[in-house]
Amino acid sequence: MRARFWAALAAVTMGQGMLHTLVGVRMDAAGGSPAQVGLLTSAYFVGYVLGAGPLARVPRRLGHPRTFVLGALGVAISAAGIGLLPWPSAWVALRGLDGLAFGWLLLAVETWISEATPVERRGEVLGTYMTVFYAALAAGPLALLGLPAEGLAALLVVVAGGGLAAALVRGLPPPPVRAMDGLVEGSVAGRAPLSLIVGAASGLLFGALYALGPVYAQATGVAPGLLMAAAILGGVALQRVTGRLSDRHGRPRVLAALGGALAPVCLVAALNPAPALAVAAAFAFGALAAPLYPVAMAHLNDHVATHERLSAGRAMLLACAAGSVAGPLLAGGVMDALGPQGLFVHALAVALAVGGAGAARMVGPTVRRRLARAPR
Repeated sequence: MRARFWAALAAVTMGQGMLHTLVGVRMDAAGGSPAQVGLLTSAYFVGYVLGAGPLARVPRRLGHPRTFVLGALGVAISAAGIGLLPWPSAWVALRGLDGLAFGWLLLAVETWISEATPVERRGEVLGTYMTVFYAALAAGPLALLGLPAEGLAALLVVVAGGGLAAALVRGLPPPPVRAMDGLVEGSVAGRAPLSLIVGAASGLLFGALYALGPVYAQATGVAPGLLMAAAILGGVALQRVTGRLSDRHGRPRVLAALGGALAPVCLVAALNPAPALAVAAAFAFGALAAPLYPVAMAHLNDHVATHERLSAGRAMLLACAAGSVAGPLLAGGVMDALGPQGLFVHALAVALAVGGAGAARMVGPTVRRRLARAPR
């Protein structure tokens, strides 16, 4: 992939990272409860579901570069609207537009990468993609440390990032257009159910973090931008390593290890730690949770043909988006019941489920072979 492609992805994703944190901080300052902040973020992921689901034929009809441009401009328009319309009720629709646009953009990016990458390097290249993605996502909250959450300055940076991304990607050659068969999500679930389970788990984790991480940060005495940046920067740390490990040692093994290692990190974060330990736990959370999606996506692509990858990418984004819609609502309810630490109680349950699913996929074939050989 060309440098312009990665630069365009970084520009729009940095703006998205700023917007995720800005909306939560602004809503909290307006007196919104954790559940209300979660509802606002769920609106974003409802739009994301539409972009990856009923409206996912847009990338095929427009082509990858034009879909990327449309998505980047949609992010810029939604940020401008949030700045110009000071009513939280209007932000729900704007966040839905933001999710729709970014869903299209990521569907175009991920299928573009998958179609241009040979199978033996798929895990590594998807790891590179997620490294760029999370590094840019972390730059957004970090930029907020020098910009006021109120006013238009931060939102203008988001608008500029979307416009720059649209300009950079124009003229890039798309991958070869292949016919798309009638693969549906049920077929994907039958071929690689672990991928969709982990995709949904990734959405549950990061949907809740993006919505309610700023609320948790303020309750633990940490600047919201710092904690969110720590979590997102952590997401860069292990991307290429886990991608290579999954290429060599199998995706289910790596997914089981990530889920198992994530559980104690969530437990530490849920015990109301000191501010410095909360930041460290957020970094470790990002390092272990962020590789789940690309490893699961590589596992899914291992089980589909080349001409099926747009449908497979759509199924993966839908699973992640469904988890992202539910995550803020579930975590918001737990936080209302338990306090700010409920965010990571929710994450602990998800981590244990991921570890169990990966382990079950590892031992399942062996158990079935032994049962087949057992005397009857």
